[in-house]
Amino acid sequence: MDLDGKFSFSSVMELELGTISSIELVYSPNPVENRLRVAWSGTENVFQISIKNLLGQVVIKQRPQNKNQEMTFDLSQQESGLYFLQLESPEGLISRCIQIK
Repeated sequence: MDLDGKFSFSSVMELELGTISSIELVYSPNPVENRLRVAWSGTENVFQISIKNLLGQVVIKQRPQNKNQEMTFDLSQQESGLYFLQLESPEGLISRCIQIK
């Protein structure tokens, strides 16, 4: 927020936290308006995928069903702003920054 009380969003930049070379994580669109599609390859053992706000609070958490390597999240009820997309697997944790419009 600026001194005059106004604010605006900058263009989206990709932020990578935790990289596991054996896992490829693909997500779109970013920024998100309603639904976020998440897909991965390189492992079938994903424990869960969560979306957290900037305070670290989990707003959505889901476990993949039947070893599917793709999920869709409905984010239409979430506030606009920046969030973290996190994938947990036996190999470790991958985090990416997403923006909800």
